[in-house]
Amino acid sequence: MPDIIHLVTINAAAFNVYALTEQERLSNWWTKETIAKPEINYLAEFKFGKKYHNKMRITELVPNKRVT
Repeated sequence: MPDIIHLVTINAAAFNVYALTEQERLSNWWTKETIAKPEINYLAEFKFGKKYHNKMRITELVPNKRVT
């Protein structure tokens, strides 16, 4: 299966965007059912009810610059 890559441009300071790597801030921004840690190779989980469960691996963290 090919990778799906989304480039999201957010009009905000880099510090505020990078803060979304923290579970509490991610769950307030996207879905309350979030399990995440700002760690390389961590597999973050995002649940939207019983039907949709998404997992994303964190492969790169450059503080206040990039999250991959």
